[in-house]
Amino acid sequence: MSRAIDYMWAYIAGFLDGDGCIYCWINSANTRFPDSASYTNKKIARVRFTQTSGAFLVLYKIQEFFTAQGIVSNIFRKKPPRNVNCHNAMDLEIGSMDSIEKILENVLPYLIVKKRKAFETLELIREAKSLKDKYGQYYRKYLTRA
Repeated sequence: MSRAIDYMWAYIAGFLDGDGCIYCWINSANTRFPDSASYTNKKIARVRFTQTSGAFLVLYKIQEFFTAQGIVSNIFRKKPPRNVNCHNAMDLEIGSMDSIEKILENVLPYLIVKKRKAFETLELIREAKSLKDKYGQYYRKYLTRA
């Protein structure tokens, strides 16, 4: 990997530690019908970068870098909560297991605050991918950790 790419991953790790979120869960929204499409199509992990200062160019630059690395991401305007006067916020979100795995593998050496959460999410993604190969679309009901 080139030095410029290493620096970019380090920058992204710092951004993730400060203004990013790593979500990791086993969706139990439809536990009564775990074989239903609404259960099997839910994501188990998500990485999100939020920018509220109005300087959204950084999100587009990170997305451009992700695209060059083969990572799928989306940028969208964030809907503010009713009680918060934050009408100028945007999120860069990554939801595919392969893309999240690639991001977390590359930022893990540089993370400080969210290192443990990143490691746990990587473990969950790897378990989910293994179970998906074995059980197909119904792999979620065999996941053991969140």
